Amino acid sequence: MRAHALILLPLAALALQAQEPTRYGIQGSLLFPTSDSTKEFTDKSMGFSIGAQSTWDLQKGQRLRGRVDYTVFSEKSINGGFGFDQRSISGYTQSGKLTGISGGVDYLYFFEGKPLGWYLAGGLTLNAWKAEATYSGKRTGSESRSKTTPGIAGGVGWQFNKNLGLEARGTWSHWEYNRSDNNATFFGVELNYRF
Repeated sequence: MRAHALILLPLAALALQAQEPTRYGIQGSLLFPTSDSTKEFTDKSMGFSIGAQSTWDLQKGQRLRGRVDYTVFSEKSINGGFGFDQRSISGYTQSGKLTGISGGVDYLYFFEGKPLGWYLAGGLTLNAWKAEATYSGKRTGSESRSKTTPGIAGGVGWQFNKNLGLEARGTWSHWEYNRSDNNATFFGVELNYRF
């Protein structure tokens, strides 16, 4: 708890210096897995995330963005699935699903000195992942693994006006199956709307 306070106190102090009032918004992303383990587990399926955000103006084209996201990689069926034990078993079908809830803070830098046009984003996240696998065949069953891990994110975006923006974003963290860490790296295209 003290570590969280050490991170949040400086952010709160910066937010108090803001010229503009805090803005709130929503975001939605289409996600593409880039790590081999995530591609394999989800059968290379595209995922999506939805979330909420708040932004604080730090002056001179700089902003902080707090965000919360819910991510889903849809369940896919794979014949002869590898499962959590990574064995290929003939005569079985496996469905894998990966979901996550994350919270984090991004630093945004707008090249025009105001929140319009091109910007760079970089941030830190805390991610709670859940991997689920269901098997059917000679026997049926299911397994799940959960893991909470830190992560990093970065991207580039374009703010069309004070409300609407588009961002290309990469994220990196870990999730677990087979009792081992696996990279959770994704590339996403995100639409942001601020009220």
